[in-house]
Amino acid sequence: KKFIGGVPATPSHDDHLKRCQVFADERQNLFSISKNEFCLNQLKKNLVAYCSLPQNVNHLMKVREKRRRLTKNCVETARDDFVRLSTHQTLKENSPKEINRLLWGPQKL
Repeated sequence: KKFIGGVPATPSHDDHLKRCQVFADERQNLFSISKNEFCLNQLKKNLVAYCSLPQNVNHLMKVREKRRRLTKNCVETARDDFVRLSTHQTLKENSPKEINRLLWGPQKL
């Protein structure tokens, strides 16, 4: 049996409606993720990548410039994280994993 959107691909009208609902939910989820989480995830990776190399610490201003192009919500969140990261005393001594922990708590990238 084939499955489409988690629902068996049968000619049943009920199954068809379920598939439509599943696809609608998935589209909405993808839209939300693309508007909010995607740019934040990209920012996380950019910050960790910059900070994992001591010689790049002074280049964080470039990240801040890129950050300004993100959506308003992402910029507000990123600004707080950027300040927390850039003012941390042992920034140059931290591994990417430790920087990630300082920035985002226990959750992984």
